[in-house]
Amino acid sequence: MDVQKSADINSKSEQCPSEPARFVYRGNAVGAAARIVRVDPHAGLNHVIPVQAASSLPVTGGRSESVVDRPYCFRIGSPRPLELFSLRSAHTLAESGAGDRTTTVHSEVHGMQILDGRITVEYLFAQLTSAYDPSELAARILPTERCAIGGLMLDHRPVEVTLDIAPFVAAPTHAALLARAGQDPEFCNGILCRPGTLKPGGIAQCHIVSTVRFPEGAPEGVEYCPPNRIRWHGVGTIYLGELLVSDLFRRLTMLRVMLGCPVEGDVSGGEVEGNGHIVS
Repeated sequence: MDVQKSADINSKSEQCPSEPARFVYRGNAVGAAARIVRVDPHAGLNHVIPVQAASSLPVTGGRSESVVDRPYCFRIGSPRPLELFSLRSAHTLAESGAGDRTTTVHSEVHGMQILDGRITVEYLFAQLTSAYDPSELAARILPTERCAIGGLMLDHRPVEVTLDIAPFVAAPTHAALLARAGQDPEFCNGILCRPGTLKPGGIAQCHIVSTVRFPEGAPEGVEYCPPNRIRWHGVGTIYLGELLVSDLFRRLTMLRVMLGCPVEGDVSGGEVEGNGHIVS
């Protein structure tokens, strides 16, 4: 009897139709976060500032939203009193369209301060939209006009950052970027943070920064390194408008700080990632 039942089950499973190809959604958004590993002589620390506002889409799509509407502050008292990080508010959103294989990911940060306010930014806006066309190999993933870095200050001196998303709107896929670069080698110089990273099967390290200006002059020890880095002796390196591009995804980070001596660690704000693909 048991042998007969087993045979019946196997017979039925062999008759099951194959699974159809399906679309897998993916969209993530981060407000701000940080990790500090050294303060003055004390190394090996692990001061984790947890993600402030995080949203992530399930594979089936939908809507994920997170809001931080109260000020957040991370202070330490040893080895010296220091406000490592503070934030006034943050909002993130990851949302898919109604069955149309589109996604929007958005991150918005207000009033972020680092190292007792030596680095401050009034607002960060990051946004990517993604649309998948079955006739193409990958989704079209675009930064939008909402992307912005406003009110950046270093030791209370303003830094004006203007952005340019046009190259990525014109070339919304990795393949399109490669084709454009093949036609115009100088094109790569305008979008790459690191030369040589735009290649088939790789992850291109790009940026959306057009200009960086210090209208009142740069603080002592600050050096602008085109296209999107600011080096600050004794503080660290600030990266603006980073955009990672691969065959399947794009990830945009509006502000990233690698802190150096005497405080070491990493801080980021305004991050979004989008893609979408068929699984068969």
